[in-house]
Order: sequence, then structure tokens, then C-alpha cells
Amino acid sequence: MKALIFFLIILLELGYLVIAHPVTYKGGFATSALQTRNDTTLYLNYSISQKKSYGVQFVSLSDTNERLLFLTGNRLLKRYYFFDAQANLYATTSLGFNHDNTQLFPCLHLKADAENRRYYTDFSATIMKPSSALFTKLTSRLGWAPYKHHFSTLSTWFMIEAVYLNYHNSQLELMPIYRGFYKSLLWELGYNGSNTFIHVMLHF
Repeated sequence: MKALIFFLIILLELGYLVIAHPVTYKGGFATSALQTRNDTTLYLNYSISQKKSYGVQFVSLSDTNERLLFLTGNRLLKRYYFFDAQANLYATTSLGFNHDNTQLFPCLHLKADAENRRYYTDFSATIMKPSSALFTKLTSRLGWAPYKHHFSTLSTWFMIEAVYLNYHNSQLELMPIYRGFYKSLLWELGYNGSNTFIHVMLHF
């Protein structure tokens, strides 16, 4: 763990950024809509503390035409503070329901990120079994901001996202993404020549 922290310090030019996380602040709501080639996702959660939130999520899988509904519990496992920077570890456990085969199933999602006002990196893994096949998704991002921002100003990010998805068949996709963040509103737009990526999130 010490080696990981040291690596993150080297990787990041130390600074801090305000960005969307599975857990926000006590009493806060977060809602989001995501559209990719693989799925459409709608999400709403409520943070009961700075470390825990609960929510509902709807996912429509494009390739298999499956509709999934989740009750989610999010937890901030650990937060590391550095000079003008931070790193986080999150875990999300969910109870899923497959509308098409009326099957209940568990889902586990883990996420680690590290960030400042100029650089961002994250890695997440999702595993579940909504049908006879196991669903595995690995996502990683590297991001760069052309200028340091503050909470009251517009933040601009350019990112590259790699997604590996294995469900009935496997695929790997790279997606360049533009991210904007202003106060409680986040938006992301991506296009890789074949597919588009659209994500909007609001905290309130």
C-alpha cells in the first residue's frame, strides 16, 4: 500500500479537484444519465454521510437487450489526503434484478482514483451474473486539465478511457473524452470514430 501511495504521489503534480464520486456529502443527492455503445444507464443516489450512500440504478444493455434494475449501497473505504491532492477507494454492492429473465443477482463494483487540479487517474471493476453468463467490466482513465481550476469556475478536462467488457463475447474500446465540471454539474462527451459517449451528472 505504501508503494501505491508513493506511485500516486509521483504520478500526480500535487493539487486538488472537485469531481463526481459515488458518495458526495451528507444529505446530498446525485443523479446521472449515461449513453454508450454498450448501455444506457440512469442513476439516483442519496448520501447518508460522507462515507455512505444508497441508490437505484437502471441499466439497458444494448447487445443483449437486457434491462437491469439495481438497489445499490456505496461506501468510501479509504481517502488519502496529500498536499492539494487526494486518492480514494470505493466499493459498491448491489442487488440486481433482470427484468427479462426475472432473475435476482448480486453485483460488486470497486473503484480507485487519484486526482489533483491538473491530472486524474482511475480504475474500476464490475462483476455480476445477470444471466447464465458472467459479466465483467474493467475501466481505466487518464486525464489532464489545461489549467488549474477552482470550485466556482469551469473546469475542463481531456481524458482517454479504456474499457474491457466480457459478457457473452469480449471487447476492448478506447474513447477520448472531454469533461466539463461547473459547481454541481458535470458533463462528458466522447467520440472515437465509431461510437459516442454522453454522460451528465448533477449533485443537489
